[in-house]
Amino acid sequence: MRRRLPIMTFRSLLWTILMIAILALPVTFAGAFDSKSACQDTCAPATMALQKPYGPEAVQLKPQVYALFWGPWWGSPQGKAESTQLTAILGALHGSSYANVLTPYYEIPGANNQRVYVSNDWQLSGTWLDPSFPRANFKDDGSVLDAAGKIAADGLAARGISPNPDMSVLVFAQTGPHNSRGSSHLGDNYDCRGVHETLAPPGLDSIAVSVVWSGHPKTDRACNTKAASITATHEWAETIANPSDAGWFDKYSQEVADECTNLN
Repeated sequence: MRRRLPIMTFRSLLWTILMIAILALPVTFAGAFDSKSACQDTCAPATMALQKPYGPEAVQLKPQVYALFWGPWWGSPQGKAESTQLTAILGALHGSSYANVLTPYYEIPGANNQRVYVSNDWQLSGTWLDPSFPRANFKDDGSVLDAAGKIAADGLAARGISPNPDMSVLVFAQTGPHNSRGSSHLGDNYDCRGVHETLAPPGLDSIAVSVVWSGHPKTDRACNTKAASITATHEWAETIANPSDAGWFDKYSQEVADECTNLN
């Protein structure tokens, strides 16, 4: 009878090699998702272009944001709990490695060609709840942006806050246009969507507004915390690097968070 030991040894050897390879994966890819290195490879300024090479307000140099929780759902126990979590997440971005990703981006505001860089000193300047919700107006991205811009501007004015070039408002809407073509993040998390733009409501100063909402046709509540935080920080990062279409794009007209996996 022939011995089977050599066959079993060969199988054991293959299994050992496989296990070594699996265990080595974390080491192999440990540097691939570093908050600085991965972004430098995919969306550093060298891979993108400043649309307005000279002049101020191409980027937000000292970003500050207000969070507006829009809709009656945010007044519910679940809504209050989620808004508290989102507020904590936004507040923690100040001086973080996430904020550091945008520090290589700049504008050239003066005639001396001196670059001025985006600071990592991101500030959450305040939050408020607006229980109104004119959902019938939300037919597309433009309608939700216009409505959110008016609500945001009214809220700032009521609090005596004047918009400035480094300011934006993140609007967490209870729901929005279900047939929207806006950016969609984490489709299994209430199909969370987001858009951003600098708006000039009638009779009011220009203001950078980002809107985050659930586009899922079978829900009438906001995105869950994970999806909302990912979508909101994505839109805020793009607002900082390109508040009014004078900032940073790549050759495919993609913005910074579309290119950089570390901003998602």
